[in-house]
Amino acid sequence: MDSCLFTVLVRCSFRGGRGGGEGDRHVEGRMAMRVRGPAVGQERKPRTSPRIQAAVREAKVDEKQKLERAKEVLACPVCFDALVPLEGNKNKLQCKTMKSVYYEKNSKYWDLTVGSRSNGLYQDPNSRLWGVSTFQNPFVSYLYERGWRQGFASAGFPGADKELEMALRYFKDVKGGILLDVSCGSGLFTRRFIQSNAFGAVIGSDFSDTMLRETWERLDADPSIKVEDVLLVRADVGRLPFQSASLDAIHAGAAIHCWPNPVAAIAEITRVLKPGGVFVGTTFLLPLSQIGEVVGDDKLRPFWSALRSTRPANQGINYWEEAELKDLCEMCGLTLFSPHYNHQHPGLGKGRAPPYLLAASGKLSMNFASSPSRKELFI
Repeated sequence: MDSCLFTVLVRCSFRGGRGGGEGDRHVEGRMAMRVRGPAVGQERKPRTSPRIQAAVREAKVDEKQKLERAKEVLACPVCFDALVPLEGNKNKLQCKTMKSVYYEKNSKYWDLTVGSRSNGLYQDPNSRLWGVSTFQNPFVSYLYERGWRQGFASAGFPGADKELEMALRYFKDVKGGILLDVSCGSGLFTRRFIQSNAFGAVIGSDFSDTMLRETWERLDADPSIKVEDVLLVRADVGRLPFQSASLDAIHAGAAIHCWPNPVAAIAEITRVLKPGGVFVGTTFLLPLSQIGEVVGDDKLRPFWSALRSTRPANQGINYWEEAELKDLCEMCGLTLFSPHYNHQHPGLGKGRAPPYLLAASGKLSMNFASSPSRKELFI
């Protein structure tokens, strides 16, 4: 199985990182004062300088501000209008247009799916697809970072830290903005993006309740992260609960192949990105893609079509031909698609062999307000 890095860049300028660096800076202060020694048997408590105390308070305030900034981009998944806090209840958000519509937060995340308001009678047919239902299994969520994700190395994924480095290179022009880690799974990259200090706010979203709970547990266990200041959202990637042109960066790690409707998902990502925003994602290519690079993908299409016809209809997994990814982007207005390959793989030589990293650049013109805006993409 091959893998590819699928990146979309829309340029913008961000400033600041996680807390602007203030929360991570060690501030030293020196005080001269006379103090009474401790009583016999008592241990003297260390004193903290006022400057350090002020820096800590400032860092806490800054994290709260980033959380509030992230919440400001949330939208009703039905009408996409803004969600506003319900007076007197910090765990409820009200649709600004449909004032009778509310969304609630449980102890760990906000459920902003349309189905969250169901009385339980309606069953989403997509939830029965293998690519969706598998990751709602608590056992899979538990195993994801305990062996499951590590197995992607055999398909060419270089590992979370190297994948983060690659993503941050594409995000370098959008530092300081709001990043959405869509289909975040167990929070493997959500945590790393927070720790990178590269973004003004990081939001994690997934459709799976059990994955979001695993994300919360891992965030809570990380001493460098205050989980209460991280926004986690249950969301359908085909109907993202964010306002149009509100996000600066979107990441989807090893996720695109699991989306029930990739066209709707990429269209939604386009909608919520600001002009100059960036989309970075990874996914799997079809088998023998490296041979297609030599003989031409058109020669392999009959084989790929036959292979796809043998897969169960309820599998819900999409492996990709490079030209399909290009077509998918162009359908959503992304153009000038050009691939970039990682040519190093022991025993397989050069070319579109695992690890396969696909990058493309292009432009997307959209009208925001009354003036044309440009989105430049790396895919």
